[in-house]
Amino acid sequence: MQAEDLYRNLVAGGPTTVETLSARVGLPAFEVEVTLDELELIGLAERDRDHAVARPPYPVLDLLATERAAEAARAHQMAQTLSELWRQHHDDASYLQVLQSDAACDAAQDALIAGATREVRALSIGPVGDERVRPEPTAMAGFYESIARGVSYKIVYGAAIVQHPVAISVVRSCIDAGEEARLFPEVPVNLTIADDHLGLVTLPRLGDRRRDMLVVHPSSLLEVLSSIFWSYWRQSSPLTVHPHGLDTEEPVEAYRSLLTLLAAGLTDDAIARELGVSDRTVRRRLAHLQEVLGAASRFQLGVQAARNGWL
Repeated sequence: MQAEDLYRNLVAGGPTTVETLSARVGLPAFEVEVTLDELELIGLAERDRDHAVARPPYPVLDLLATERAAEAARAHQMAQTLSELWRQHHDDASYLQVLQSDAACDAAQDALIAGATREVRALSIGPVGDERVRPEPTAMAGFYESIARGVSYKIVYGAAIVQHPVAISVVRSCIDAGEEARLFPEVPVNLTIADDHLGLVTLPRLGDRRRDMLVVHPSSLLEVLSSIFWSYWRQSSPLTVHPHGLDTEEPVEAYRSLLTLLAAGLTDDAIARELGVSDRTVRRRLAHLQEVLGAASRFQLGVQAARNGWL
């Protein structure tokens, strides 16, 4: 600012001596001399014998601005070159983000669904994190809107979801809307992939935060995650909305869940644990289903249940 103030004074007062200029700006003469040297160096002042004279600023400052712009362009190009070099040697920096707040995780999930144009694929174990603070299960935000604009959904659910009344009700609503759903005995993580362009992996977290999320951009890692999804999809059993035609006094819901878990490959013990009933109840219900469908074995039971739309 000292050089600018001195230049302004020199322009306003016209050619003047160092002593007069020193008195005008209230600076010692030696500081005025040093500042005048700086102004001379960049072409904004010159000495005419004992007097200092201001020079027009535009040509000088325009040239200076041009030089600075060229320097900025060179710096930008260098930044791009160095960034590419960094990506070549630090792959994780270019395609992976870690989100550690619920707000950021929700925003990433919303953006993925809003940006999907063809297909969304997912593995779902249901809500993650502390069950005391996690919200009730709901369809993904934007699910119905994206279905309406032609986005297809393929979801593999963990078998435990059938034990959560609200969660299984949400799943059935999604199936009614057009989702293709399947069931697998145990899904390890919540994974969502949109158009093979973006992936989200939701991880349970201890402590105050409900979850952490990995955002995976196009990369070999995203290809691996997609392969993992397809592996689960091929091994899982179709999950449909409503079995029909079952004549029984027991809740149809219990038989629907039983058939789904059986098709997913769970043992009687595992089915009993998932349904919260005894092994004896599981065997009795299976025997009743075999009788209703005329199936001599559990394999035939599965075939007949599928034919009747119960799976």
